[in-house]
Amino acid sequence: MTLILNEHHRPYATKLGFDFVPSAPASAYREEQEANRHLGKPDSGPHVLSYEERLRRWHLPELRATYAALAERADPRDSVIVARGSTLAGRLAQEQLGIPMATVYLSPPEAIRLWLGVPLLLNRPPPSRWIYNLLCVPMIDRNHDPHFAFLNEFRAELGLAPVKHIQGVWLESPQLVLGLWPDWFYPRMAHWSPRMHLPGFILHEKHVDEPLSPEVDAFLSAGSPPVVFAPGTFRSLGAEAFFSTSIELCRRLGRRGLFLSESRAQVPASLPESIAVFSQVPLRKVLPRCAALVHHGGVGTCARALDAGLPQFVVSVFGDQPANAMRLGHLGVAGTIHERDYHADPVTPMLQRLLTDARVREACATQARRMAQGDAAERACDALEELLPSRSRQEPTHLRRAAS
Repeated sequence: MTLILNEHHRPYATKLGFDFVPSAPASAYREEQEANRHLGKPDSGPHVLSYEERLRRWHLPELRATYAALAERADPRDSVIVARGSTLAGRLAQEQLGIPMATVYLSPPEAIRLWLGVPLLLNRPPPSRWIYNLLCVPMIDRNHDPHFAFLNEFRAELGLAPVKHIQGVWLESPQLVLGLWPDWFYPRMAHWSPRMHLPGFILHEKHVDEPLSPEVDAFLSAGSPPVVFAPGTFRSLGAEAFFSTSIELCRRLGRRGLFLSESRAQVPASLPESIAVFSQVPLRKVLPRCAALVHHGGVGTCARALDAGLPQFVVSVFGDQPANAMRLGHLGVAGTIHERDYHADPVTPMLQRLLTDARVREACATQARRMAQGDAAERACDALEELLPSRSRQEPTHLRRAAS
């Protein structure tokens, strides 16, 4: 298995024993992450870039490098491209080089997520794929395709005709689509691709195999189960405000708090003994010893808390976070609020209910039992192996070994 990613990810790929090809320098990763942190902030200065400027600055060079690596390394006879839904190079290689490809979504793509709460068409999803193509794709084209002129410029260099409906249709593989969530989390919709498979959540953490640090273990053992507060790597209003409110929530609720922060400077210097700050912890080992998780709503964090049977409170900002929060609410395991409204007065009673309501505890236990059913990674590998033109059942486990 070969990973084609930004140089930033090389140490992790090497640790896992995968071949690695850089698609962009680590400096590009840092620049884009810094720009992400300034999205929505006033007075962002040089970090303010238009959508198209961001795509051309960071995605176009990565598109060229990734396509070149695929052309050099992937053999259509025994290779499968596994690409995230936003990866342009994979679709180009599938189209131009004939390499089988699976599109992988960690959560439903924007084109699908529009129908999970946005009040369009009487707030109902399109009843069929052709109605989706008729009514939704033109809207997606207007909102997205003008920003992707660079894709057709690159296609012309490859001798390919321009493509339309980039985000709404073209970007998704016509061979296989893997949605890495179970159908009880995001129910299957009639307008999704007929090639969509839902193997379930694949739970993985970078640091899960590392032992729990003595400091974390000591804090968890020193009192009642704490509430975990994890703002994630991006907050439009800054993590400082998030942690200040979280301190007040702990005080009002009489709860201990475990804060996860990339930078200690984001957290007020003076903290009560009932609150501890750590840069990172293995959630699989920590969450079962906690009372609740307050977080940004990323699908991986949602899944990890579901697995632990833990109540969740989602402070959403953008992307799939509001939709994930909505699904958790429907399951009865979470409350939610937008980041701009994350203040102690409205959140205290909401979080108190999650911590004390027996119905929430029962719902959390139900979802934890669901999470224990089957091996999602094995189901995903089965689907990927079906794409191999030269697939041999004499060697059925090479993808599973890589995924384990």
